[in-house]
Amino acid sequence: MKIHTHLVLGLSSLLAAVSATAQADLQPGDSYRVLAVTDASRTADTANIAVYDSFVTADIHATPQLAALGTNWRAVASTAVIAAPAHTDTQASNGGVPIYRPDGVRIFDDYAHMWASGGAPAPHAAPEITSSGAITTAVRVWTGTQSTGSPSLPLGNAFGQSIAGNPTAQSGSWTQQAPHGQSSSFPLYAISDVLTVPGPVYPADLQPGDQFRLIFVTDSMRDATSADVADYDALAQTDAAATPALSLFHTTWQALVSTPTVNAKVHTGTDPADVGVPIYRTDGTRACEHYVHLWGTGSSGYGPLLAPIELAADGSQAVALHSRVWTGTSHNGNTSDPLGDASPRSQTGNFTSLSTPWVWSNDVLQTEIRPVYAISGVITVPVTASATAYGAGCGNPALSMSTPDTALPAIGGTPRVDLQNMATPTGVILLGLSSANIPLDVLGMPGCDLLHSSDLHGAQVSPLFGGTGYFELPLANQQSLLGMRVFLQGVVVDPDLNGLGLAVSNGVEWVIGNQ
Repeated sequence: MKIHTHLVLGLSSLLAAVSATAQADLQPGDSYRVLAVTDASRTADTANIAVYDSFVTADIHATPQLAALGTNWRAVASTAVIAAPAHTDTQASNGGVPIYRPDGVRIFDDYAHMWASGGAPAPHAAPEITSSGAITTAVRVWTGTQSTGSPSLPLGNAFGQSIAGNPTAQSGSWTQQAPHGQSSSFPLYAISDVLTVPGPVYPADLQPGDQFRLIFVTDSMRDATSADVADYDALAQTDAAATPALSLFHTTWQALVSTPTVNAKVHTGTDPADVGVPIYRTDGTRACEHYVHLWGTGSSGYGPLLAPIELAADGSQAVALHSRVWTGTSHNGNTSDPLGDASPRSQTGNFTSLSTPWVWSNDVLQTEIRPVYAISGVITVPVTASATAYGAGCGNPALSMSTPDTALPAIGGTPRVDLQNMATPTGVILLGLSSANIPLDVLGMPGCDLLHSSDLHGAQVSPLFGGTGYFELPLANQQSLLGMRVFLQGVVVDPDLNGLGLAVSNGVEWVIGNQ
């Protein structure tokens, strides 16, 4: 999926369903494909597969949400020249990826499942959804293909008849139902190239390790008669969960509201006593610099917001009567005409405003139906953990990253390096916070270099077997460690190497991350 400058794409329910389903059983970075029935129909009187590809592509591109996937589309069809699996790169021998309908329902687990390898095909669901998201009214789809993927009366053959499938079938009939005259007008199946489940998209002006929060106006609305803040939180959580791009952040969501027993700045953890982090709209625009900017301090005012908080969860313009949202809150984050109190009226904010009215505009009857502001928990831009060997040692010792699941230095984990080829049972790992290249000739170790600063303590290692020992460093689960670089080098007693009787390994650089 192509993601350009916006933090969240404005997805319709059609594309959102595809993305949401992918998130349910796949992880960001995993692959999948989409298969749709064309809304339009045509004859099967040509053997030129490119004609069918052009036809399905034009049909798909008539639906902006599918066109926005930015992928190629091909007809699931066979001609005398090429079979459908080869044409669509879905040969069972390739293994393949899961295939979904445009409504997000999985049809096939992989290509072997698609083409009945080892038995009769049994799609998880009938492939009956069109590119526009409707259930097709067609009872036949041109394929020219058997359930195994082999051509059968292929499209454009000289006999005047070709095989068509049944899009409502959960069997091999989805592609092989019956032959029909090629002059009949039926739709075709269109399949995308391989797509990748997107990961979260972070604001462009932040760096790995930076923290931020998101805020939006809910599409969901309700009255303000409840004094239970959890009722308003439910609106925030429902909208965020229904927006695939937001659910990828795996964060908490709360309503920025005050009730008789809780004020907004405490409920949302935005008290300016903690300066806090920047807050962004769902299009990636920074709305305010920190919590002091949001609320001010004490009774003092605050600078205008950088951008009005006027976007919904999917990045589209929020819609509400007179641009009002329930807040029950004053300009400083404290309770003011709270939601659900004994008064018949509660405070609202105006989401088009950059100043005080954004949260403290006017009070209206609690029976009116309005949205709320939803704010996320604190989100950290990921820092990719890495472990890289560098430099050269002297003698035989070699420092290496251990197995991938233990080598990478992620916060909360225990990264590990192995010190191999130890000539004796005595060795240490030296740690530093910066790289270096200090010759050790003056210490009687010609050809040996210290590869980092010596500002961290070393740790002794002993070989377990075959002259290999290991070093592990438990890392606290602290955001302050993100991006820190740690340099390691092994030193081993080797009486035969030089006058000092020491050998050193190459170096390993760790970059501490959270993924």
